Amino acid sequence: MKVAINEDGKEGFVFYHKGRKQVMVSHPDSSVRDAVRGYLRTPRDFSLGNKDGSSLKVHAKPSQHINFMGMALGEMVYYNGVSVDWDHPDNIEDITDVPEEDQQVQESHDFVIPIGGGNK
Repeated sequence: MKVAINEDGKEGFVFYHKGRKQVMVSHPDSSVRDAVRGYLRTPRDFSLGNKDGSSLKVHAKPSQHINFMGMALGEMVYYNGVSVDWDHPDNIEDITDVPEEDQQVQESHDFVIPIGGGNK
């Protein structure tokens, strides 16, 4: 998953590698990177619906499952003011690795913060 994030008119991206359960955050503002990283590192309650209409509460880090990432990113603006641009043309729904062109950007700008995977 690759989604665009925006705060105060400045754009960045959140990358999620679902196989490794790893998140990377890129944004030109270090305070935004820190806010997104802190938010995505924090375990929270997720409510999962069942076919019978009941729901199951799960306490987990967003990085533990791609569905948790989607739910957490959808609510992130309410926690730290950083919004997700779900309609951004560079968004990618399902990636297994960071695209090569994005790796080059990350290496040249030194603003990517890897976030530990699922079971840590």
